Amino acid sequence: MTRLCSFFLLLTAAAKAAETTTKPTFRAKNIDYFDAETLAYYLEEPTDSSQPRHDYDVAVMFYASWDQNSHSLAPMYGKIAHLLQAGSKESRLILGLFDCELSAERMKLCTQAGVTHYPTITFISQSGHLFGSKSPKHATKFKGNWQYGDAVLDWLNTMSGLSQWHRAGWGKRIRSFLFRNPRQKKPELPVGLPTANNGLVQSSKIGESASGVGGTAATSAALAKAEKDAKDYKDLAMRGAIMMEAILFPMTSESSRNNTALLMSDGGKNYTDMFAELTFHDAWDSKEPKHIVQMSCVLEIALDYCQRVTSEATNEFIKNFERLSQEEQAQADMSALQKQLDGMVNATEPYCAILEDCIISMSTAEQCRPTNCPFKDKAACRYTTSCLADSMMEDYATALGVDIAAGSSKATPAGATTAAEERKAQEQPTNSKKNAWGM
Repeated sequence: MTRLCSFFLLLTAAAKAAETTTKPTFRAKNIDYFDAETLAYYLEEPTDSSQPRHDYDVAVMFYASWDQNSHSLAPMYGKIAHLLQAGSKESRLILGLFDCELSAERMKLCTQAGVTHYPTITFISQSGHLFGSKSPKHATKFKGNWQYGDAVLDWLNTMSGLSQWHRAGWGKRIRSFLFRNPRQKKPELPVGLPTANNGLVQSSKIGESASGVGGTAATSAALAKAEKDAKDYKDLAMRGAIMMEAILFPMTSESSRNNTALLMSDGGKNYTDMFAELTFHDAWDSKEPKHIVQMSCVLEIALDYCQRVTSEATNEFIKNFERLSQEEQAQADMSALQKQLDGMVNATEPYCAILEDCIISMSTAEQCRPTNCPFKDKAACRYTTSCLADSMMEDYATALGVDIAAGSSKATPAGATTAAEERKAQEQPTNSKKNAWGM
């Protein structure tokens, strides 16, 4: 017992030293010692639950140095942090400690977090997943017996797994594979407040200002960020409008107007089957820039749709999971849960269930390269015709670093007619490393 107490007292002394010397959050042996500003940042509720805030999550043990139960849990909590390799990018999890009674500000934050007793372990999702209607909605407390370390460990693994499922990381991970830059270095998980655009992220929950950022430099960085955000929002709005128009008024290519086998009919409208278009032009293996870009766009749109299907299934799955008791959640087999979720996706859209593996493995299998639109929901097929728009082609060409022929793609909304011939691209691809999926 003496060793346990001395272990925790050592941690408490370090945290107190950090507080009294205004030392920011620091990490030691897989545990982060949170300052007030860092905790306030993570407790801020997401403004858009459909967009992940970070690609990792946070769990915090709230304690008081005088509390004997906190003393007893501390070494076990440290062992769990070591087993999970908390703080590493592979773990996608930060485990923090927070002494609620070092200051009035800290007490206020602990009240905000819903802490009513010590110790309290709280999981704070950064994926956008909301656990309930009570603030903070993106946080949930461990309700089991903290004296059983295995139960705490299983709970953290389960919560982290559920958060990862909710995270848009499914689509983003595949997109990063499609538009990957092998020279880009993956960042480590941040210690303290995460950084953004080389500037310190400010928390709106407390009045402290971040140190180490000069006024002029901070102002310039803020202006540059505002300009970039404005452009991004404008581009996003334009792209969203094109995609919505494609669903309402699906487009046709010159090829499909000359070859009815490439057309689909839905609601009295004829439009291009983009998968038939890719097959007709042999775009799956083509090195021609236009085909590379168009295929990348179709796959991206397919991924976006499949991400929505997956998110819908995940949300329904999580609702059912949360109806289980704490003991049933702790005993859940994650691999079995994953299979169950995969089955739900497969029942809704079979192609979504295989698309991830198809892209990562660069498979040439027939089921990975359907000759016709594979989606049950024909709105998804109309959705892909947005890839016929000039502006979409230009955006994807820029993202891929590929030059395509200037001029119109000659795509028109369904029902329109044109006598123009589709212009063939003359350029040769500049990237000699394109693979079987045209990347």
